[in-house]
Amino acid sequence: MIIGRVLLYDRVYFHHKVRSAEAMVRLLFRVVERERKTSFTLRELLSDINDDSMTYLLSGEMNLGEMTGGVQESREVGGRIRVRRFYHRAFAFAERFLAGLEDFAPQDATDTRSMLWQHVLDALGSEDALEAFAEEIFDLSQRLHDAIPEIGSLPKLQRYEVIVDMTEDRVVASSRGVFMRTEGGELNYANLFFNPDKWSDAYKTQKKCGYVFAPRQAAKLVALATQILLFQKFGVLMGPQARHLCKLEFVPMADWSDWLAKARDKQLCSPETLLALTEEKPLLVQFRARDFKIPDGWLELQANLKSRLADEFQVAFAGGFVASVHEAVISGIEHICYAMEALEKTGEFVKSERPDEKRRLQNEILKALNARGCAAIEGTEVSGGETDLILPGNLIVENKVAGLTTDLQSLKPDAPWQARRYALAFNRRVFFVIIAYRPAAESKFLSLPERVSVLPLLESPEESVYVRFLIPWGTDTPSKAKTPA
Repeated sequence: MIIGRVLLYDRVYFHHKVRSAEAMVRLLFRVVERERKTSFTLRELLSDINDDSMTYLLSGEMNLGEMTGGVQESREVGGRIRVRRFYHRAFAFAERFLAGLEDFAPQDATDTRSMLWQHVLDALGSEDALEAFAEEIFDLSQRLHDAIPEIGSLPKLQRYEVIVDMTEDRVVASSRGVFMRTEGGELNYANLFFNPDKWSDAYKTQKKCGYVFAPRQAAKLVALATQILLFQKFGVLMGPQARHLCKLEFVPMADWSDWLAKARDKQLCSPETLLALTEEKPLLVQFRARDFKIPDGWLELQANLKSRLADEFQVAFAGGFVASVHEAVISGIEHICYAMEALEKTGEFVKSERPDEKRRLQNEILKALNARGCAAIEGTEVSGGETDLILPGNLIVENKVAGLTTDLQSLKPDAPWQARRYALAFNRRVFFVIIAYRPAAESKFLSLPERVSVLPLLESPEESVYVRFLIPWGTDTPSKAKTPA
């Protein structure tokens, strides 16, 4: 029964023609409500009429008491449904189609593909989000149609002729909770000779995909618009399998490249998008505000801290990271933020004497990290020198102590370059720098959220970024704080 359920979803319920038909029926209800400017009541939806009559009614070609349908757009969509002229697959998008990750280590490729796909699922997780994405595809399709002469020969689309459909996870069939009665009359878990969970997982990774449906004659135009938007909105590329599934092989790649170049000239496709789509160079995993795990108290002082860090990463390192590095960076930032908070509460660096870089600053940071269960190590011989700290994921932490400071932007400019030299040995282009500084005035004593920032390493031959943490020292006790001169 469970195997039958999985196969039926695969071969029947989620067949692309069935999904197109169901998507068009859902669209018809939305179009009718939009045209008549009122939602359907439960009584109307449960009217005792057959499907054909309901389709005529929704199309505005018959009435049933006070229940009315739509007008022009409803008639077009309803007419297609009645004569079975369903929209065709213009484009497909799925985790297994994500391109440009083939050269990474297998586990990194798998994890990165999963994280990128999850970003798409999160963004398109509701009917409203899918409808909004369809609206964007339609709008870009119209502008491409008007801007590119070769595409201009295709018929113009109508808004209701683009649908984005994503299946729900209804195919999941769990082995947990499946009971059978033994010969002795006792209930016990079923002794299954296969794992239904793996069947369901295999369906989600190997079969589940989203479709963009449109009239057949507009498939090329809609496919082009969809590819551009998938990259510009989510940073993902779909490989040739996505086109093959929709039978778009007849469109030569040279045509795609030519059309994309013209779209770029018309400011419909960014140069980054053109490069990504023609050379299959995707963005990797981007940092999002919700990824960061920051002490709650910090967010009370700076509510936009998470989004600020995400924006700074985007500006400093637009290409993104593979999943393993992304997770290591998120974990490293979390551990250091909590370690800084612990050191601030104990007043470890309040005393006026300058802390020794190795024996005091590094030691206190290491103790605070270890107290959180972060397996940081120190003093590792790399590249002919000895590192300060290395966090899990081979992330370098460079510690420095600065003197009396008025310019916080220019603190220890050599520190990130030194961190980079160590990081190159681990093939890392992201690293951490912790600088202890003595504020020249009370106004230079920053709050905890202000002490963390993400910066690009300018003039680096490879794209590099570092996360900088500041720790004030020599500030005396709070009772001795004075008004800035």
